[in-house]
Amino acid sequence: MIRALERGKHVLCEKPMALNAAECRRMIDAAEKNGVKLMEAFMYRYTDRTRKVVETLRSGVLGEVKFLQASFRFLLANPASIKLESSLGGGALYEVGCYPVNFCGLVADTAAGAVPGAVRPESVQIECVRSGESGSGDGVDMLCSALMKYPGGLVAALHCGFNAHKRIGAEIVGTEGVLEITDTFFDPAGALVLTRGEERTEIAVAESDRYRAEVEDFAAAILEGRAPAFGLAETQRNAEVLDRLLAASRG
Repeated sequence: MIRALERGKHVLCEKPMALNAAECRRMIDAAEKNGVKLMEAFMYRYTDRTRKVVETLRSGVLGEVKFLQASFRFLLANPASIKLESSLGGGALYEVGCYPVNFCGLVADTAAGAVPGAVRPESVQIECVRSGESGSGDGVDMLCSALMKYPGGLVAALHCGFNAHKRIGAEIVGTEGVLEITDTFFDPAGALVLTRGEERTEIAVAESDRYRAEVEDFAAAILEGRAPAFGLAETQRNAEVLDRLLAASRG
């Protein structure tokens, strides 16, 4: 990627953009030095679902956000999948766990009224099950559950995995209400569910074309000489949090 940036090429890169925060920093520095655009492809950030989550948080209807949980897991049935190769960045945390990490950061920033990428967890804890523990694979994480504590007392729980049935969803719990999000990282039509006391309200979500919207924003950023809607401060933070979680998982 750095070679492309050094040759004046704009780069939209699949997540995670790098395998550690140091690599990520070098990529960002190369983009800035050569005056080109660089963006990590977190396509879910371009859905009506995500927009409605952010709008609900900003409205204050949940009160002070105290807890959130986000999950992204599926059953990986192909034993030859590249996702199981540790030397190539395999493992559930890199492949799907990066989404809940990003979502937790988005919620933490929005709840605190901070600029994107500003809020970082004070502490992290994690438990993982690795493929080598069952006598197969090369030791990549097959399942991870983590807790992250943010400034102000917000606690986030994230779950990811390859070894159980598909489960994708999130929940944000505040002092005044709860917001339930199904298909958090996808783009079908549906509804968020807001609960306040005994009252449950559905917030309609329109179908989106998340990949197209992502590419169109990146292209417009190049043509208009502006930053993409999803910025590099969040990318760098995501890499740093993944580093911390991976380090904690290894003891």
